[in-house]
Amino acid sequence: MRLDDVVDTFARLDFPDRNEPGLPARETVLAARTAMERAVADDDFLLDCMALELGLIASGAPRNGLVPFLTLAGSGIRMAFGFWPPYGGPGAHEHTAWTITGVCRNELEVRTYDRAASYRSGALVDQNLFVAPAGKVGFIYEPGIHAPRNPTRDWSLSIHVISPRDGLPLPDHEDAPRELRPPAPSDGQPVHAYASVMAARQKQRWLRQLAQIAAASASPLAPAQLAACFDLGSTATRAYVEDLGGAAADGSSAAYLLRRVADGLVLRQQSTPGGSALAVETPGGLVCEIETGDIARAALSYAAGHELLDVAALPGALDDEERFALGMALEESGLFERVRTT
Repeated sequence: MRLDDVVDTFARLDFPDRNEPGLPARETVLAARTAMERAVADDDFLLDCMALELGLIASGAPRNGLVPFLTLAGSGIRMAFGFWPPYGGPGAHEHTAWTITGVCRNELEVRTYDRAASYRSGALVDQNLFVAPAGKVGFIYEPGIHAPRNPTRDWSLSIHVISPRDGLPLPDHEDAPRELRPPAPSDGQPVHAYASVMAARQKQRWLRQLAQIAAASASPLAPAQLAACFDLGSTATRAYVEDLGGAAADGSSAAYLLRRVADGLVLRQQSTPGGSALAVETPGGLVCEIETGDIARAALSYAAGHELLDVAALPGALDDEERFALGMALEESGLFERVRTT
């Protein structure tokens, strides 16, 4: 089953136009869930979705929550991947319209809450707890509260089919329990440069998870997606993809130029009891990102003072292998990204 097959199936179902109020019939959502059950079990479908997700990653679009890789014409239905780090989850949250969630890899644990009782009491009231293994597809039809999480030590991947009306406030939204109330607005404060560091790290983690899925698939679509993961990867991610059977990674003799990941990102070299460190200014103050022996003091000081640097030219009593390793550390920290010359 391909993504186009799912899109065609959804187009034939009686979903309202994106601008129309109200819910589709329950039978319509159930039919969509049935289609997703078949799709999630098919690597061709997942790899089609992966191609769009990799395009989204390549675009550099800001990521906050579920970001759709596809929005269907007419109905406005959105599709998005969810990446779940070990033991991670977004906490309790409310869906204000129908959604469908499929577990693509590993598993999720989902705690649900009694919405009516939670709104009456002003605090979340537990309802159920269940495990959703890979291949499980569930749905929410009416507004509901849940807290999914990854209960394992491995990453999980899910796919979400989202109503265009999900997230719109309901008439009783002012009575929501405190845990569900949105944070206070930031009053137009600009996004701190450190957000780009976090995004750079997140990007590489996600690329490695997608590469792992592509490498394990026997689908003829897999090699192209594995190659796309390689192309978007950092030096370490490319080495990871090579180990999975992808293209040859960068050698230590290749030009290794690094560029600071964001304008306005302030770095400082600091002395430590054991040697030297590279710290970055964050909204919460200075955070130490790299700590080394004293031998790298000059190199870290150089990195703190330069927006663009050639790893081979890092100063100090470092050999080529040590410079390459420090370059990888600078890149993996998310503070710098590699400048590709080809």
